[in-house]
Amino acid sequence: MSEKSREDIINEFLKDDAKKNALDFVAYLRANEIAPPSNSGNIYLYQNRVICKITIKGADDIAAPWMIWFSDGEGDKLGLCSVPEDERLKEFAWAHINTCANFSSNGRDCGCDKAPGRSAAVFGRQFDNVCHSTLSFINPNADSLVYIKKLVDLMKIGINRNNEVSK
Repeated sequence: MSEKSREDIINEFLKDDAKKNALDFVAYLRANEIAPPSNSGNIYLYQNRVICKITIKGADDIAAPWMIWFSDGEGDKLGLCSVPEDERLKEFAWAHINTCANFSSNGRDCGCDKAPGRSAAVFGRQFDNVCHSTLSFINPNADSLVYIKKLVDLMKIGINRNNEVSK
């Protein structure tokens, strides 16, 4: 039995705008040479570096129809520490900081093993209690995808820059 492609999974579990937006984002990733290591993978790589993770309700255990996660757990290797000139992009990213549920005594465990979260700098601003995935986008619409794609572009630049430095 062959593995389902990410597009097959999107078509199976998502509907309407969520399906359209998820398919658009996956097509964008593929066009930019960002792909999972296998067809069924939900982690997308560029030059063997993690760019993002896509989770889909039904295929994964999440409450939203679909989500995109970004992590800068490797410092500036993904370019999130560089400060873009686009103020709207910075504010968009800051509004989507993924706060760690382990930082309080609420009895929740988000599974990140980072209790009580970590500090992270995103576009020149410091955040505390950040989960292992620095940014999360829950059921992003077409307008949000414009900014998410800009973030991916910056991450590719960060990866390319770090590859050049390490040579």
